[in-house]
Amino acid sequence: MENLVSRPPRGANEFIEQQLNERAHVLEDFFKSDFLAFTGPLVGGVDDAIRDVIEEKRQQSRDQTKLTIVVTTMGGYIEVVQRIVETIRHHY
Repeated sequence: MENLVSRPPRGANEFIEQQLNERAHVLEDFFKSDFLAFTGPLVGGVDDAIRDVIEEKRQQSRDQTKLTIVVTTMGGYIEVVQRIVETIRHHY
């Protein structure tokens, strides 16, 4: 993924993504951990997307042993949650 901090954002979505990434790095430094935020229902496919993000984070910071997660959801399927937890336990 292109480093968005090296140039001004081209639109509102890119600006918001830049701001979220900057705040995520601040939280990683504060908690001395990797950081992940998720907002949405816990339905099929979400576990795959979260697994992909976690695996990418692990490749970037192999020595990190902690993960801070902020989840905002109205619910979903317990099977999806179980697969997310298994992924987190495997990598952290």
